[in-house]
Amino acid sequence: MEENSAPEKGKKKLKEYLLEGLMIFVAVSMGFIAENLREYIGQTKQEAEYVKSLINDLKLDTTYLSKSNLVKMEAEQSATDLLNYFKENPDAENIPTALLFKIDISNQLLIFIGHTGAIERLKNSGSLRLIKNKALVDSIEAYYQQNKRVDHLNSLLLNNQDYARKLKQKMINAKDIIGIFDSLIVNRPINNQTNYISLEEEFINEYINQLVFTYRLSLSIKKYIKV
Repeated sequence: MEENSAPEKGKKKLKEYLLEGLMIFVAVSMGFIAENLREYIGQTKQEAEYVKSLINDLKLDTTYLSKSNLVKMEAEQSATDLLNYFKENPDAENIPTALLFKIDISNQLLIFIGHTGAIERLKNSGSLRLIKNKALVDSIEAYYQQNKRVDHLNSLLLNNQDYARKLKQKMINAKDIIGIFDSLIVNRPINNQTNYISLEEEFINEYINQLVFTYRLSLSIKKYIKV
């Protein structure tokens, strides 16, 4: 019996080694799985945070865009009134004082600049890959590409605004606005249709062309991005 005890102890020891090895393998595997699961959960939370940040940026864009479009609509209406006046009076050498303020309004603008903080953080950190919804990623990319095109149009609009302001100073006869100086200071519209402001004829054609360009540019910007 003593001769058989050694082999049985050896077999028992071998089983223990196998069991310990299996337990180590399982423990390592579970640790690996747990670590990956924890990382996945972390990424999912981070994804939700980034998406929330993007949504906040889009809400800000929507609010600002609404205000910008209201200003553009008022400018477009003033431009329409001016163009109609010149259409009805092709040989006009003056304008009613009531239209004087519309010259400034037609040139006003509220530049739309999209909020890009969230998308820039996503791109710079490489975290855009965390958003698994491909359609959503494509929509985000398309929206911000669209914003870049609007930035180009905005630069044209700003340059044109400065050009229009200088052109107005050349076209309007300064002597005629002295009498309404007080109204100009407080920006109070003048509804008197009988008083006229004379224009420098050599600049009228250039002004009308500029007015049409501004109007079309404003429409183009609204076409690219809508609320």
